Amino acid sequence: MEPTNTSESPARRGPALTTKHAAEYVGLKPQTLRVMKGECTGPTTFEQGHLNVYYPADLDEWLNERLHLES
Repeated sequence: MEPTNTSESPARRGPALTTKHAAEYVGLKPQTLRVMKGECTGPTTFEQGHLNVYYPADLDEWLNERLHLES
């Protein structure tokens, strides 16, 4: 099963990261990302089977937004 909206954004092509790998990518613990997902404050996720996956382009965008909010 393919994540939703991937055909709309060429930036979302390529590897989909699990929560563990996405957390490593952004420098957080996996549980922190899970909490943020539940609070709707984390990066965009997609359901792929029973997993939530993240795309690097979305993680980069989310990190940039956080940097601008802290400035």
